[in-house]
Amino acid sequence: MAIQAIADQFGVCEYTVFGIVKRLANIVCREFLKQYIKWPVDEKVSNIAKGFKDLKKIPAVIGAIDDSHIPIKTPTYCPENYINRKSFPSVVLQAVCDSKMHLLDVTCGWPDSVHDSRILKNSSLYERIQNDPEGTFPNNTHLLGDSAYSLEKWMMTPYRDNGNLTQSQHKYNYIHSSTRMVIERTFEALKGRFRRLKYVDIQDMEKIVKVVISCCVLHEFCLQHDDCSEYIEEGERMK
Repeated sequence: MAIQAIADQFGVCEYTVFGIVKRLANIVCREFLKQYIKWPVDEKVSNIAKGFKDLKKIPAVIGAIDDSHIPIKTPTYCPENYINRKSFPSVVLQAVCDSKMHLLDVTCGWPDSVHDSRILKNSSLYERIQNDPEGTFPNNTHLLGDSAYSLEKWMMTPYRDNGNLTQSQHKYNYIHSSTRMVIERTFEALKGRFRRLKYVDIQDMEKIVKVVISCCVLHEFCLQHDDCSEYIEEGERMK
């Protein structure tokens, strides 16, 4: 629903609505982000790995990672950096999810012009990996990422297809892609629940980031309290 429509419905001015949204986003990010979106540890790691193995038989997967582009109003600072390949401004949301579409990590704020691998290497997740690789990926667990990411001990990527792949490599790529699609469905479910993420009508980048992250937190809150079927079904239809 547009800001003006909300203001009209409750009989307040648009400035009041913006103020409420800003305060709510600040509270959610400050008080609930670490509570609801957190990296798995202990028994949770083995449960997630089992969930991924049940999908397409790939063992030791702890999460699927990808970026999603959030259309935004043209920023006032360095607007040209945010113009994407389709010629409209957007900001990048990087996320990791488990096999059941729960969010494990989110990063937002980079311009569309920045490569996925650079966003990862400048994230708090990557800092955690560098400081404690064994603790972040216990028992040789790893992420699934597309070809935009670098192959690492903790990151499985597809074989680059130059026309010379073997049958086994083609099969691996297919299983890898089929398993990794869970992150695409996660983004679709998130945007299905919070349709404002299909266009954030804000120019201030700090506010944009807090709105996007707070939507992620509230989405995960809903998932953990079993409010999910409508949006997951919508994500399935959008594939």
